[in-house]
Amino acid sequence: MSHAVSESVSDVFLQPPTDDPNTPLLPTRVVSQEEAIWTVATTEPETTLEVGANATAYYTIDKEFVKQPCTVQSVETTEGEEGETITTLIMELHGDPVSAEKRQSFRVSCAGCAITASLGEESGCMVVDVSATGFGLYAHQELRIGDIVHAQLHYQGETHDGQVAVQSIRKMPGHKRYGMTVVDGSTRSALIRALPKVNAAIQREQLRRLA
Repeated sequence: MSHAVSESVSDVFLQPPTDDPNTPLLPTRVVSQEEAIWTVATTEPETTLEVGANATAYYTIDKEFVKQPCTVQSVETTEGEEGETITTLIMELHGDPVSAEKRQSFRVSCAGCAITASLGEESGCMVVDVSATGFGLYAHQELRIGDIVHAQLHYQGETHDGQVAVQSIRKMPGHKRYGMTVVDGSTRSALIRALPKVNAAIQREQLRRLA
């Protein structure tokens, strides 16, 4: 049983059911909020949640970032005024919200944001998600788990350098998707200083587009 959240919530980030803690959160805008039944919408292209899926909802209430389990009741896809795909989900929240620590460590999808990176000698790699400590990208080169390479993240006309290690690898047609984590954690690393700001900026932009 869920206790109703008395305060109005405008933005919710959904985490699909997964064993991978680096799975990006899905940004959504709250359409309606009735007791434990919330309706949310997103324009993100990669929406993997299906009817019956158990997920985790993250949102801010009383100036605190919290999380709460939920179940997807329905999923509907429509076309927006500008031709974009809008996915609307109805979900039922369970239990009570609890504090969600380390908000900055969550990966946020940035597919379609035109963010690129250079990885070793390979440039023009498309970045698909960003967290405060790493990022995911598409690349053609062959790397192994644990390999350490020099990386440059290019965002809004600025370049941020640092050393990164391969955390995960997923083979895809024509390229590979690498999950990278920064290994130089000192404040001298431009990359480790820039990532939290880039992560926050992407979240703000996604929520602005949903408004």
